[in-house]
Amino acid sequence: QVAPTVTAGVWNGEIPFKWRSSKSANTYHVVISDPLYANITVLDTMVSDTSMLVKRTLKPNKNYNWRVRPERSPVLGDWTRDTLFTVGPPAPFLTLPLEDQVSVSPVEVKIAWNQVEEVRKFRIQLRQLDSTNNIVNSEVQGHSLIVAGLAYGTTYEWRGRSIGKNGAGDWGNWRRFSTAIQTLLLGVPDALSPAGEVLPTNVEFKWTAVK
Repeated sequence: QVAPTVTAGVWNGEIPFKWRSSKSANTYHVVISDPLYANITVLDTMVSDTSMLVKRTLKPNKNYNWRVRPERSPVLGDWTRDTLFTVGPPAPFLTLPLEDQVSVSPVEVKIAWNQVEEVRKFRIQLRQLDSTNNIVNSEVQGHSLIVAGLAYGTTYEWRGRSIGKNGAGDWGNWRRFSTAIQTLLLGVPDALSPAGEVLPTNVEFKWTAVK
């Protein structure tokens, strides 16, 4: 029998595996292994379809090999060649500002996220809610970033992704926060008169206007 054609790539989270159907096959034998130790099998399973979904049971920031062969008992088809794929790092957990936090000072906003194992760089995006234009789209080393000069009374959303040694992982979910509404600050008027003079019975008070 002809072995099915494998498709693979860099996957994160739930990892899809797909292959082409093979004539007369009713099951497919799928094996995932460690490329450094060919005798170590990470997953060995039988599938009746031409695809399967593996949830995050594989380790992040790691390479794996996988292969598949068609079967129809008692006939076994040929294995495909081993195909390398990479599991990317998980998205960082966002910590500041809090989800849907309000009254955040727009003068300087500290956005922060947790540490991710074996990850030293992150891609951070920030934009106004429902906008497609990123105010921030930066690669950051560390776990926080100061954003200055945001607008008052505005809702923003931001997200992050990890950049590991083998590539970038998935984007995390957008998180929202709203900046404080600008408070009207009144100036202090200057007293003009009276000012130290002897006053008549009827006194007129005067002061400067405040914008």
